[in-house]
Amino acid sequence: MIRTTVFVDYEDIVAGAERAFKPSETLEIDPLRLSRLLISSLPGRSLDHVRVYRSIPDPRCDLSGFGDTLEQIERWRGSGITVVRRSRNHKRNPITMPAVRC
Repeated sequence: MIRTTVFVDYEDIVAGAERAFKPSETLEIDPLRLSRLLISSLPGRSLDHVRVYRSIPDPRCDLSGFGDTLEQIERWRGSGITVVRRSRNHKRNPITMPAVRC
């Protein structure tokens, strides 16, 4: 068996699912279930690891969203997923760009 790591860009996956299914409520994707589904379609592969890249709201702008995201990340980590957190404006250079305005 070929051991396989799945990398998930959480916001891209959610945005794609929302475009495809147009849900009436906010979606929450389970990266472990998604990874298992992907690997099950690839003969000779086994799931070795899941790594999720997840934006996190600025607590100065969205304290509730910040807390909810931290809880979500802890649930994922509890199931063995590696989570790489990044700010919502991760492409912004914090040294040269002005402070975030909410």
